[in-house]
Amino acid sequence: MTRCLVVGKPNVGKTLFSLRFAFFLGAEAIRLARAGQEREWASVDEAVRELVSDRPHQTLELQRLVLDIRGRKGSRRFELVDTGGLTDDIPASPEVRQAQVDTLGLLFQSKFLLHMLDASAVGRPGAPEAPGEVDVQLYHFGRARGRYLLLANKMDLEGALEGWREARRRFPGVPMVAVSAVTGQGFKEVRRHLQRHL
Repeated sequence: MTRCLVVGKPNVGKTLFSLRFAFFLGAEAIRLARAGQEREWASVDEAVRELVSDRPHQTLELQRLVLDIRGRKGSRRFELVDTGGLTDDIPASPEVRQAQVDTLGLLFQSKFLLHMLDASAVGRPGAPEAPGEVDVQLYHFGRARGRYLLLANKMDLEGALEGWREARRRFPGVPMVAVSAVTGQGFKEVRRHLQRHL
Protein backbone atom coordinates (compact mmCIF):
# COMPACT_ATOMS: atom_id res chain seq x y z
CA MET A 1 0.00 0.00 0.00
CA THR A 2 1.25 3.50 -0.82
CA ARG A 3 2.48 5.30 2.29
CA CYS A 4 2.33 9.06 2.93
CA LEU A 5 4.33 10.27 5.92
CA VAL A 6 3.43 13.43 7.90
CA VAL A 7 6.60 14.80 9.51
CA GLY A 8 7.77 17.91 11.32
CA LYS A 9 8.71 19.31 14.70
CA PRO A 10 6.57 18.73 17.81
CA ASN A 11 3.38 20.81 18.13
CA VAL A 12 3.23 21.96 14.52
CA GLY A 13 -0.18 20.25 14.09
CA LYS A 14 0.61 16.89 12.47
CA THR A 15 -1.94 14.84 14.42
CA LEU A 16 -4.75 17.39 14.14
CA PHE A 17 -4.12 17.69 10.41
CA SER A 18 -4.06 13.90 9.95
CA LEU A 19 -7.35 13.40 11.80
CA ARG A 20 -9.22 16.25 10.15
CA PHE A 21 -7.83 15.43 6.71
CA ALA A 22 -9.06 11.83 7.09
CA PHE A 23 -12.63 13.05 7.62
CA PHE A 24 -12.21 15.59 4.81
CA LEU A 25 -11.39 12.68 2.48
CA GLY A 26 -14.67 11.03 3.47
CA ALA A 27 -13.73 8.70 6.29
CA GLU A 28 -16.86 7.79 8.25
CA ALA A 29 -14.78 6.81 11.25
CA ILE A 30 -11.14 6.90 12.17
CA ARG A 31 -9.55 3.50 12.61
CA LEU A 32 -6.12 4.13 13.97
CA ALA A 33 -3.47 1.44 14.35
CA ARG A 34 -1.07 2.12 17.22
CA ALA A 35 1.29 -0.34 18.88
CA GLY A 36 -0.30 -3.23 17.04
CA GLN A 37 -3.79 -2.40 18.26
CA GLU A 38 -6.61 -0.73 16.37
CA ARG A 39 -8.96 1.84 17.87
CA GLU A 40 -11.93 3.54 16.26
CA TRP A 41 -13.50 6.95 16.72
CA ALA A 42 -16.85 7.82 15.14
CA SER A 43 -16.18 11.55 15.03
CA VAL A 44 -13.17 13.75 14.51
CA ASP A 45 -13.97 15.65 17.72
CA GLU A 46 -13.71 12.47 19.81
CA ALA A 47 -10.38 11.59 18.22
CA VAL A 48 -9.04 15.12 18.65
CA ARG A 49 -9.98 15.19 22.35
CA GLU A 50 -8.05 11.99 22.97
CA LEU A 51 -5.08 12.34 20.64
CA VAL A 52 -4.26 16.06 20.28
CA SER A 53 -2.53 18.10 22.97
CA ASP A 54 -0.58 21.32 23.39
CA ARG A 55 2.11 19.31 25.17
CA PRO A 56 5.09 18.42 22.99
CA HIS A 57 5.66 14.75 22.17
CA GLN A 58 2.06 13.66 22.69
CA THR A 59 2.47 11.30 19.71
CA LEU A 60 4.99 8.67 20.76
CA GLU A 61 3.97 5.96 18.31
CA LEU A 62 3.40 5.91 14.58
CA GLN A 63 -0.32 6.36 13.98
CA ARG A 64 -1.46 4.74 10.74
CA LEU A 65 -4.67 5.72 8.97
CA VAL A 66 -5.81 3.74 5.94
CA LEU A 67 -7.72 6.11 3.65
CA ASP A 68 -9.21 6.30 0.17
CA ILE A 69 -8.59 9.18 -2.18
CA ARG A 70 -10.69 9.62 -5.30
CA GLY A 71 -9.04 10.58 -8.55
CA ARG A 72 -9.67 10.48 -12.30
CA LYS A 73 -8.92 6.78 -12.44
CA GLY A 74 -11.16 5.85 -9.51
CA SER A 75 -10.37 5.51 -5.86
CA ARG A 76 -6.94 4.67 -4.47
CA ARG A 77 -6.21 3.36 -1.00
CA PHE A 78 -3.20 4.76 0.85
CA GLU A 79 -1.73 4.86 4.32
CA LEU A 80 -1.36 8.25 6.02
CA VAL A 81 1.16 7.95 8.86
CA ASP A 82 1.16 10.55 11.63
CA THR A 83 4.56 10.62 13.30
CA GLY A 84 6.24 11.80 16.47
CA GLY A 85 7.84 15.22 16.37
CA LEU A 86 11.46 15.50 15.25
CA THR A 87 13.80 17.83 17.14
CA ASP A 88 17.11 19.52 16.47
CA ASP A 89 18.65 18.01 19.60
CA ILE A 90 18.67 14.53 21.12
CA PRO A 91 15.77 14.28 23.60
CA ALA A 92 16.40 13.02 27.14
CA SER A 93 13.33 10.77 27.11
CA PRO A 94 13.95 7.25 25.73
CA GLU A 95 10.31 7.11 24.54
CA VAL A 96 10.73 10.32 22.52
CA ARG A 97 14.03 9.08 21.08
CA GLN A 98 12.36 5.82 20.01
CA ALA A 99 9.49 7.75 18.38
CA GLN A 100 12.04 9.75 16.40
CA VAL A 101 13.92 6.61 15.35
CA ASP A 102 10.62 5.07 14.16
CA THR A 103 9.82 8.21 12.17
CA LEU A 104 13.24 8.43 10.55
CA GLY A 105 13.08 4.74 9.71
CA LEU A 106 10.00 5.33 7.55
CA LEU A 107 11.45 8.26 5.57
CA PHE A 108 12.98 6.04 2.88
CA GLN A 109 10.04 3.62 2.90
CA SER A 110 7.37 6.24 2.19
CA LYS A 111 6.27 7.20 -1.29
CA PHE A 112 5.18 10.71 -0.34
CA LEU A 113 6.30 13.17 2.33
CA LEU A 114 4.09 15.86 3.89
CA HIS A 115 6.47 18.14 5.80
CA MET A 116 4.63 20.43 8.21
CA LEU A 117 5.77 23.78 9.61
CA ASP A 118 4.02 26.09 12.07
CA ALA A 119 3.66 29.22 9.90
CA SER A 120 2.83 31.36 12.95
CA ALA A 121 6.22 30.44 14.51
CA VAL A 122 8.42 31.03 11.44
CA GLY A 123 9.09 34.64 12.46
CA ARG A 124 9.77 33.74 16.11
CA PRO A 125 13.35 32.41 16.28
CA GLY A 126 13.89 30.44 19.45
CA ALA A 127 10.26 29.33 19.73
CA PRO A 128 10.15 25.52 20.06
CA GLU A 129 7.86 25.25 17.00
CA ALA A 130 9.96 27.60 14.84
CA PRO A 131 11.68 25.93 11.86
CA GLY A 132 15.08 24.58 12.78
CA GLU A 133 17.87 22.42 11.44
CA VAL A 134 15.64 19.34 11.31
CA ASP A 135 13.29 21.23 8.97
CA VAL A 136 16.19 22.27 6.76
CA GLN A 137 17.31 18.63 6.51
CA LEU A 138 13.76 17.39 5.75
CA TYR A 139 13.45 20.08 3.08
CA HIS A 140 16.73 19.03 1.39
CA PHE A 141 15.76 15.35 1.60
CA GLY A 142 12.30 16.02 0.16
CA ARG A 143 13.53 18.32 -2.57
CA ALA A 144 16.12 15.78 -3.71
CA ARG A 145 13.78 12.79 -3.81
CA GLY A 146 10.53 14.42 -5.01
CA ARG A 147 6.97 13.51 -4.02
CA TYR A 148 7.26 16.10 -1.28
CA LEU A 149 4.87 18.81 -0.16
CA LEU A 150 5.63 21.50 2.40
CA LEU A 151 2.63 22.43 4.54
CA ALA A 152 2.60 25.82 6.29
CA ASN A 153 0.09 25.08 9.05
CA LYS A 154 -1.72 27.27 11.59
CA MET A 155 -2.68 29.86 8.99
CA ASP A 156 -5.59 30.78 11.28
CA LEU A 157 -3.16 32.30 13.82
CA GLU A 158 -1.70 35.78 14.05
CA GLY A 159 1.61 36.19 12.23
CA ALA A 160 1.04 33.15 10.01
CA LEU A 161 0.79 35.10 6.74
CA GLU A 162 4.16 36.74 7.35
CA GLY A 163 5.53 33.35 8.41
CA TRP A 164 4.23 31.77 5.21
CA ARG A 165 6.02 34.41 3.13
CA GLU A 166 9.23 33.87 5.08
CA ALA A 167 8.92 30.08 4.69
CA ARG A 168 8.58 30.55 0.90
CA ARG A 169 11.84 32.50 0.99
CA ARG A 170 13.68 29.96 3.21
CA PHE A 171 12.45 26.85 1.43
CA PRO A 172 12.40 27.69 -2.31
CA GLY A 173 11.83 25.39 -5.24
CA VAL A 174 9.30 23.02 -3.66
CA PRO A 175 5.51 22.98 -3.69
CA MET A 176 4.05 24.57 -0.57
CA VAL A 177 0.45 24.85 0.62
CA ALA A 178 -0.88 27.19 3.32
CA VAL A 179 -3.13 25.09 5.57
CA SER A 180 -5.04 25.27 8.81
CA ALA A 181 -5.70 21.96 10.53
CA VAL A 182 -8.34 23.81 12.59
CA THR A 183 -10.37 25.37 9.75
CA GLY A 184 -9.57 23.03 6.84
CA GLN A 185 -7.92 25.77 4.78
CA GLY A 186 -5.75 24.26 2.06
CA PHE A 187 -7.15 20.71 2.36
CA LYS A 188 -8.44 20.78 -1.24
CA GLU A 189 -4.98 21.73 -2.52
CA VAL A 190 -3.36 18.95 -0.47
CA ARG A 191 -5.89 16.44 -1.83
CA ARG A 192 -5.21 17.56 -5.42
CA HIS A 193 -1.48 17.21 -4.88
CA LEU A 194 -1.87 13.69 -3.47
CA GLN A 195 -4.24 12.69 -6.27
CA ARG A 196 -1.54 13.59 -8.80
CA HIS A 197 1.34 11.85 -7.02
CA LEU A 198 0.08 8.84 -5.09
